[in-house]
Amino acid sequence: MPWRALPFVVLLVTAGCLGGVGSETTTGTADEPAQVTYPEPPASVSNESATEFASAYERALATERARNVSSGEVQDVDVSVTDVSVHSNTDEGVLVHVEYMVGVRVEERSGAVTVSDTRYTANYYVTNETVRRAATTGIARTGPNPRTNGTTVASSRSALRLDTTYHIGPPLCPRFRR
Repeated sequence: MPWRALPFVVLLVTAGCLGGVGSETTTGTADEPAQVTYPEPPASVSNESATEFASAYERALATERARNVSSGEVQDVDVSVTDVSVHSNTDEGVLVHVEYMVGVRVEERSGAVTVSDTRYTANYYVTNETVRRAATTGIARTGPNPRTNGTTVASSRSALRLDTTYHIGPPLCPRFRR
């Protein structure tokens, strides 16, 4: 094998090993946090679109939460998705299981630097009309049931907010129509 191809082969072999299934690092301060972008729910539900959405949504949510709980300057947020899989697929929707770890590095006002790592499990039930999410701290192989214990996930297509419940689809109230 020519030496020119060796870096490509090494990259290809280690592509899924570095940082888990996917890793995203962001930085920001309380005064100027880096922007968090949430994904839109899939327009057409499939195993692939549901797993991509669930993984991206967990990354965005974990990043935003990590930035908002700190009393100091967030120097680094690292979200590593370690497992994302389909637990069931029916005519009604897809149940997606996501396991991930959030690492946060914060410089406190005193100058002390704290580092924390926490593992999470989230399950999503994704249909063409709605996305429901249920999560817990730690790794739970079956995890909470989003159909019975979950909340509806927000999207920019959401029209009405009632506490933590969101509607995905056309506006419910004429006042919110675009």
